[in-house]
Amino acid sequence: MLLTRIAIVSIILIITIFIFFYCNWEFTIFIFAITATITATLTAKTATCEITIMVMDTQDPHIHTCAADRDIPTSSNAPAYDCMGVVPDMTGEIGYLENCPGAVVTQVPAAGSLFGGAPGDQVVVTFTVTDAAGNTATCSNTLTIVDDEDPMAVCIDLTVGLDVFGNASTTIDALAGGSFDNCGAVTLELVSGQLAYNCDDVGNSYDIVIRVTDTSGNTAECTSTVT
Repeated sequence: MLLTRIAIVSIILIITIFIFFYCNWEFTIFIFAITATITATLTAKTATCEITIMVMDTQDPHIHTCAADRDIPTSSNAPAYDCMGVVPDMTGEIGYLENCPGAVVTQVPAAGSLFGGAPGDQVVVTFTVTDAAGNTATCSNTLTIVDDEDPMAVCIDLTVGLDVFGNASTTIDALAGGSFDNCGAVTLELVSGQLAYNCDDVGNSYDIVIRVTDTSGNTAECTSTVT
């Protein structure tokens, strides 16, 4: 009889220690808490504890579609006449899967940021999907500056005088040298008209058409009148 009682007490003690051990164990699986009550009964002896299971979302979002690479025209920064582009808002182009609601998409650089300075300049935009539990996933694309704006063709009118030999001339640089472009250098080209004159041209006026071309192939024309 004594041995039986000792055995029963030992079993109760083991169960109590077992329950106590698990009563201090917290699980992290999802985002809400579940409280369970465990009661062990043996020969009218009971022991009770509560196990708190903290359920956490530890799964990162899955991005299946990122925004595509693209060219950004310099005209996106209008009315400024420069060689920079504006980063568009591309967050709506990110396709993703998320096991819990509440995810948000952000991008760096942010929409509206300026980048570039020369045709071909690039910037990498990083997109981040962040869920309500702080898990993240990222992807990126590349934006490239394209100059889609014509140069500014600036011509002046000019009066030339004959030299002692009865000749006069001018150059397209003299007539349109003030032309410029938002992205840098330009080249000048004579489209129509003459640049050399003699006594037969005295009293006449001549229209000179000059084409201005930038490094991206955009063109503009202007007209000078030479007398």
